[in-house]
Amino acid sequence: LEGLSAAQLFVLQQLAARPTPASLGHLARATHTDPSSVSTVVQRLFYRRLVLRRRARDDARRAEISLSARGRRVLASVPGPTAQERIVSALMQLPEETREGLVVGLRALIATMGVAPEPGPFFFEDGVEPKRAPRSRRR
Repeated sequence: LEGLSAAQLFVLQQLAARPTPASLGHLARATHTDPSSVSTVVQRLFYRRLVLRRRARDDARRAEISLSARGRRVLASVPGPTAQERIVSALMQLPEETREGLVVGLRALIATMGVAPEPGPFFFEDGVEPKRAPRSRRR
């Protein structure tokens, strides 16, 4: 677990919950984030060999992401739910009108702060730039 962010653990848990590989779009929806943000997290996981990435058979433009054996071992050692899981679970328990009120309030806060309306990073993800993915060794 050393060096893994809560965001990375959250993505691993979302992958583990699926019986089949996930696209980046699916992971973005499952983690309630922007595809570019989840892509950065997946790249870091791939570099650490915690996920596998391959081209979809039906669409070569789309990548399919799945857990590696190492990723499964890491998840097995996680003691409990991530902060993201707890937040998402709590939000889903709120009535829809309360969630909508939170959205309105957070948008007002962002506008007051003068922050540009662009996709933010995956929450609880550090600002370290991803390293290059390891190259496959040809035999």
